[in-house]
Amino acid sequence: VVNGSATSAADGINEPVVATSAAQGGIASFDNHVWNTGNQVDTFDIEIAENDSSFPASTVFRLYRADGQTPLLDSNGNGLPDTGPLVPGGVFKVVLKAFLAAEISGDNNGNGFAVTKLARSTLDPTVFNPVTDLLPSISPSGVDLTNSFALSDPSATGVGDGPESQAVQVLGASPGGIVEFVLYINNTAQLPQSYVLSVSSAANDVNASLPAGWQVRFYDVSNNIITHTPLIPAGTAVRVLARVEVPGNAIEQQQSLFFRAWSPIGQYEDIKHDAILVNSSYALLLEPDQTGQVMSGNVKIYSHLLSNTGNSDIDSVSLSTSDTHANEGWSSEVYHDSNGNGQFDTADLPVTFLNTLIAGESEVLYVKVTPPVGAIDGMLNTTTLTALGSAAGLPQGMQQQAVDITSVSDIDVSITKQQAADFGCDQIPDSPFSVAGFSLEPGNNCILYRLTATNNGIASSFNVVIHDSTPNHTRFQSGATCDSSGCVVQTPTVGSTGYVRASVAELVPGSSFSLQFAVRLD
Repeated sequence: VVNGSATSAADGINEPVVATSAAQGGIASFDNHVWNTGNQVDTFDIEIAENDSSFPASTVFRLYRADGQTPLLDSNGNGLPDTGPLVPGGVFKVVLKAFLAAEISGDNNGNGFAVTKLARSTLDPTVFNPVTDLLPSISPSGVDLTNSFALSDPSATGVGDGPESQAVQVLGASPGGIVEFVLYINNTAQLPQSYVLSVSSAANDVNASLPAGWQVRFYDVSNNIITHTPLIPAGTAVRVLARVEVPGNAIEQQQSLFFRAWSPIGQYEDIKHDAILVNSSYALLLEPDQTGQVMSGNVKIYSHLLSNTGNSDIDSVSLSTSDTHANEGWSSEVYHDSNGNGQFDTADLPVTFLNTLIAGESEVLYVKVTPPVGAIDGMLNTTTLTALGSAAGLPQGMQQQAVDITSVSDIDVSITKQQAADFGCDQIPDSPFSVAGFSLEPGNNCILYRLTATNNGIASSFNVVIHDSTPNHTRFQSGATCDSSGCVVQTPTVGSTGYVRASVAELVPGSSFSLQFAVRLD
């Protein structure tokens, strides 16, 4: 007889042998007792009917002696583990251990998990007795993501299964800022585990990307970037820092972040809902400062770009100019690029006020500078263009200025800088050359710049140089080109930063030449 009793040889006592619930990836242990109810010393082979087991197929069964540590061996050499010689009326304890798969949990539709063992006489193989070992359920292992503290600390937040409907922790940030969430990955499983870390923008889609420009990286306690945790012992936790970079053009919003810790072995996870509240940001940018020459009796036109570089709309912008030699007859006036063609023409109207400038929007402005009739050669005037923005709730306006310096000369050389998008960096413009702004994603995208110098004077200008440099966050992409014979071009090496220049020995009145080059956006 084999049963679950250490005191009775009666068949069926304490059968089935029931183990307490074991955890996913854990071990279920069963104590079985083999009784020799015959009248001769006998050795009993122990056979496991694995083919009839309702345990998961990946379960591994092992037999041990009474201490639960020493493997049950084959004492008579017939290839099966056995009790060894057992006297009549004697009892031998056999321990069966079921090593459970990490990916299986549950109660088998209420039936539990069962396996049958046989104790078979080696004196008479037709004499045997079965016993059933039953595990009512396999409890799921788990992981718990918490904020700021480990699960063992009562101050931890985000305890329990997620994702939560409301953000557990909300941190404020400004556009272009960096915020950090302190996360603890708590291993509530029975075995050491390593967890894959990720973040998404949706609770029900672990692959949902964050909005363009948002970036999240995970760091360990040594400030190394990681994508998964080290092996975490059962019942312990590791601290991870989630560093979130908010793009400079982020709009005012609350952006949800669903942090996930997932066990690829156990196929279980916890998702925690946090969020970033992007603050209102108001910012104007007016560029560039310029210099130019004008002949007495003519006018000089300067182009400027006014941009709302914040994430909130600006209600209105007032525009004005001032001249250092206004008392001597110098004057200036602001015009709006009314037809949006990027060139000053008769369709463009004077302007002193702009209505709402939405976040990310840009407007092209022209400043027309007029010297007095009879202005002497070499006279220098500084024109200051002032843009003053206002928005609801702001105690003070936003002011930006651009400075244009104009000199009187028979030699009047002007320069115009325009840009075009080059998607894929094939050096073919994908938008018209213009002074207007445009959006461009970093990576394999380029900006084409075209700078044109024109002699508007009545005399030749000698040794004319167009001089520029690669902007911040870009690298020189290709060889620069110049459309004038005898033009000398100097550039940095491809992939580096530095100055770009083109020069001609003489620029006759009414003629122009252009320098074109490309930079890749980092």
